[in-house]
Amino acid sequence: MRNKKSNDTIWQAINGLPVLHLDLQAGNDYDLLLRYKFQPETTNVYSISVKAFWWQTGWFRILEALFCLLIIFLLFFYFYRKKKKKQLLKQQEKSERLLLELKSIRAQLNPHFIFNSLSSIQGLINTNKLDDANLYLSQFSDLMRNALTENDKLYQTLQKEIQLLQAYLKMEQLRFQFEFKIETDNSGKINTVEIPSLLLQPIVENAVKHGVAELREKGKINIHFCVMNDSLVAEIKDNGKGFSDKNNFNGYGLKITDERISLLNKINGQKIEKKIYRRDGETIVQITFEK
Repeated sequence: MRNKKSNDTIWQAINGLPVLHLDLQAGNDYDLLLRYKFQPETTNVYSISVKAFWWQTGWFRILEALFCLLIIFLLFFYFYRKKKKKQLLKQQEKSERLLLELKSIRAQLNPHFIFNSLSSIQGLINTNKLDDANLYLSQFSDLMRNALTENDKLYQTLQKEIQLLQAYLKMEQLRFQFEFKIETDNSGKINTVEIPSLLLQPIVENAVKHGVAELREKGKINIHFCVMNDSLVAEIKDNGKGFSDKNNFNGYGLKITDERISLLNKINGQKIEKKIYRRDGETIVQITFEK
């Protein structure tokens, strides 16, 4: 027997009955060489081809390799999705926790606003300005109705925010007789931009209480909204006496505002910045809502 691949030839004598027992490997070709003892010079050659089993074929081995790669890919994809799902769930829980904190802080604004408004009404009553007190109370009721209606909304349009600021300033104007003006740039879309609800109200309240209240009729508050570099910029200016290094607007309302800004930046990934500075005898609070 001769293996065609290795070209190895093995001769074996057959004793007794002419029966051959061959150990052939699948997928190989062999030559069976026969010659007779009494005629060794004559050799008969018979070619034998042993076909491979289907699981020994090359295409099956390719499919087997592809199947193994598919299993590895599916396992990798499964654990990747599991990890991402866990991260997403963790991020969702964090966002929900921050959202609850934000709503809690947002809910603190109404009691703070109510307390200050009632103090203003009390001041009008104590100075026998009953007509102004009644008008103030009426406007206060309308403002509180609107604020409570929007209480569950973390965001509202700039137009709605301006309406609430105007209602608040008109109320305080009854008591302190200052002048105020609210302006927006010429862009028609700016009024439809959504900003955090009542975020600016404590800042405007601070401009009234600690800015123009003492100036009375000479007091002026200017609020301006514009778009700069794809960001909405709100500026609240007052011509009050300003602030000292020790007392730089650390009121309760502004503290809540700072906490809200911090939480909003964490939840949305949007950057909101607040700056306070003096320029040309005015105190300016600038809030920038990036992009």
